[in-house]
Amino acid sequence: MNFSPAMEPADSTLAKMRLALDHHAIVSVTDRHGVITQANDRFCAISGYNRDELIGRTHGILKSGRHGEALYQDLWRTIASGQVWHGVICNRRKNGGYYWVKSTIVPLCDAHGTVQEYVSIRTDITDRLLAQAHSSLLTQVLDLTDQGVVIADRGGQVIYTNHAAASLLGHAASGLQGRSVLDFVPARLKVRYLKRLNSITTCDFHWQGKVPLLRADGSHMTSSSHVGVVANHEGMPAFFFNIFSDCSDDIARQAALRAAKQSAEQASAAKTAVLSNISHELRTPLNAILGFGQLLCKDLTQPRQAGFAREILFAGQHLMGLINGILDLAQIESGHDVMTLEAVDLVEQLQACLSLLHPMACDKQISVINTLLEPTWVRADRLRVRQVLLNLLSNAIKYSHTSGYVKLERVAAPEGRIRLAITDRGYGIRPDQMGELFKPFNRLGARARGIEGTGIGLAICKKLLDNMDGHIGVHSVEHQGSTFWIDLPAASPCETATPTSARAS
Repeated sequence: MNFSPAMEPADSTLAKMRLALDHHAIVSVTDRHGVITQANDRFCAISGYNRDELIGRTHGILKSGRHGEALYQDLWRTIASGQVWHGVICNRRKNGGYYWVKSTIVPLCDAHGTVQEYVSIRTDITDRLLAQAHSSLLTQVLDLTDQGVVIADRGGQVIYTNHAAASLLGHAASGLQGRSVLDFVPARLKVRYLKRLNSITTCDFHWQGKVPLLRADGSHMTSSSHVGVVANHEGMPAFFFNIFSDCSDDIARQAALRAAKQSAEQASAAKTAVLSNISHELRTPLNAILGFGQLLCKDLTQPRQAGFAREILFAGQHLMGLINGILDLAQIESGHDVMTLEAVDLVEQLQACLSLLHPMACDKQISVINTLLEPTWVRADRLRVRQVLLNLLSNAIKYSHTSGYVKLERVAAPEGRIRLAITDRGYGIRPDQMGELFKPFNRLGARARGIEGTGIGLAICKKLLDNMDGHIGVHSVEHQGSTFWIDLPAASPCETATPTSARAS
């Protein structure tokens, strides 16, 4: 040991032993009062003090404050009685840092059995304790997760499982240790899994997917697993891990949803076919009724009879509108509605619609305020976007109070979109009716107010916009009016037209 020159070894064997000890351990010698008389290089290095700063001081210079006085009292009581003391102590370095040592203190007595010196031999265990603390922390974290974690060695023997893994597999945690991972795999898959494990030779292996696992009671579960490899110090695969959760319920729910979706699609297709067939069958006799109604209106001279004929014609036209709406809806839902998506000037379409609806607005003395004057290009089907605008504008006029107004304006929209808002000052919509607004044949009490309509228009608008990558929404306050808005993808005037088939929504 690198002790003071006064301490010369009397025996070469003892000198060699001291030299070996000096390279391995932290060694110091104190007098009977605990004053340090000798310190080796490792003691100086780990404490941060040089030898001159240690000699003549007690080990109190290293006190960390991490231990109570009872530990030091026990230590001194033991060594003062001539017995060896063993323990673990946290010391403080000169720079304020801490280190832990496993310490053995040996009393050296004279011929009369009186303690003359104490030799302290210590081993630095700081890294080991930190590793244990980190391992304990990691174990606590893993045991708090709801995902199972299994770690196995290269031979497939389980060396670690967390609480979730034991629970998912139906075992006690202790009952999984030492088991083969193949014990938790259905018999029909064991050979395949074993071949796969044996084929892994690199540490970059990782795999995610569904894995059938066997529970303790013999039942099966489908796990969503992430399997990977941990390398040893040579960079070779040494351990496998599987982080998994039970997705059996999710798979069952997805299957139920698929079945429900398929059933709904079949029911929708059947409904669409029936509506289409019935509507086509109704149009033939209805056209005859309308034709003869028009003839009667021309031929009848008596006012009362002519009034009856006009009622027949009006009712027939209303029914024809309903049938056309049903056919339109059926065509869209069936996916047979072919659209041509191209650059369409929204302002041009608005002006065309307003011209058609001008007489209707005049009848109710409705002022239409159009703030869109500059060309505004969207990507849409020209005929279908006009159909949407006609429906929304006619609704705004119909539901407005006499001598009211309807306002058209462009409002803020997400990037790459154009949004048009149509505001009326009509009856408005109650909050509890909002969920029914875009459903077919639901007029939300308009019939009681004597307002004409079929209850199909908004449903058709929504489906048409969906198929043009558009959206529709509404903000309404009862007795104050409503604002319906639509948005569509922005376009440039020279954009190429693209034919597309509508998808059933």
